[in-house]
Amino acid sequence: EADRMLDMGFKPQVDKILRRVSDNRQTMFFSATLDGAVGELARAYTHQPVRIAAELPSEQKPGEIDHQFVSVTADNKVEKLVELLQEERGLALVFVRTKRGADRLAQRLERHQVRAVAMHGDLSQAVRQRALQRFSSGKGSVLVATDVAARGLDVERISHVVNFDIPTDTESYVHRIGRTGRAGRSGSAISFVTPRERYLLKSIEKATRQPLTQMQLPNVDEVNVTRLARFDDAISATLADVASIDVYRDIIAHYVREHDVPEVDVAAALAVLSQGE
Repeated sequence: EADRMLDMGFKPQVDKILRRVSDNRQTMFFSATLDGAVGELARAYTHQPVRIAAELPSEQKPGEIDHQFVSVTADNKVEKLVELLQEERGLALVFVRTKRGADRLAQRLERHQVRAVAMHGDLSQAVRQRALQRFSSGKGSVLVATDVAARGLDVERISHVVNFDIPTDTESYVHRIGRTGRAGRSGSAISFVTPRERYLLKSIEKATRQPLTQMQLPNVDEVNVTRLARFDDAISATLADVASIDVYRDIIAHYVREHDVPEVDVAAALAVLSQGE
């Protein structure tokens, strides 16, 4: 996006390109805002410009976004994120600061049976596109991304934006939460805040003109009830797919005969394998 290109110091390159294109041309600038450096750039490279402001149809206007924060420590952030994602339903976009952090967090979530994909600037366009398709189709319920990778991301059904690493500037916060609450839907923006980062909450509230309320995560018993219900649903869905389950019935029957163990023990062992950590 133009404003981010300028923020990251690419204005000399933008100037160089625009100086070398033909004078006989039509120039169009598209931006959510036309102030600051973007406005200066537009004025410098347009002649007698016409400004057109487009308003979204009512059915596409932003929905309600609930701003919340979760108090965490550096040691329990992943644990708290797993609890949150296993309790909440929908598609979640989780923001981290670094590319390595995106890969590492996605892998740790997978080990906790949370379907996650990572997206960052070191991945090829083809790999990023596959990750996005997997996420938007529901095959991955969590997309772990850096700010740059999530620029221009357009997935309407994102229900939660989670700032696993809270941004230190309010502009990034506003860009991030804009990925949810789209097309009139409601959404949740949840920020993980360590004691040393509490000072950032005031500046975010000032920039968004929205209070951030503290979110109380469910206790262990409540999380376990949700996990059990989802496990029940997964078993029921698998049993309904008779075509693929018959072969495995034969395998289990063979194991029971060969090792003389109850079927319920085999089922319990397979549950341990499927649930990971």
